[in-house]
Amino acid sequence: MHKRLIVPALIIAGVTLAFAHPGHEYHVRGTVTKVRAPYFEVDEPKRGTTSFMVVPGTEVFLNDSRATAAEIVTGVQAEVDGVENDKGLVEAKKVKLTR
Repeated sequence: MHKRLIVPALIIAGVTLAFAHPGHEYHVRGTVTKVRAPYFEVDEPKRGTTSFMVVPGTEVFLNDSRATAAEIVTGVQAEVDGVENDKGLVEAKKVKLTR
């Protein structure tokens, strides 16, 4: 009985770790739905919401011109590249905004 429960649990745990681990890269396109510096969320219609953290070195562009993190506001379209850190937070490396 216990083997029936343990094997599926180990499989699920392994799959979860395979997709969420330090160094995992993210590429998200969608709409900024929430901003609370230094964090912001981007909603993709088919995948859901991903939270990002602005860090030193995050590159921000608005309509192909250099911008600052202050341009990340709700309702703007965003394309974000990020990497998960060892604390499980996704650090934004490049943020391309369009209005």
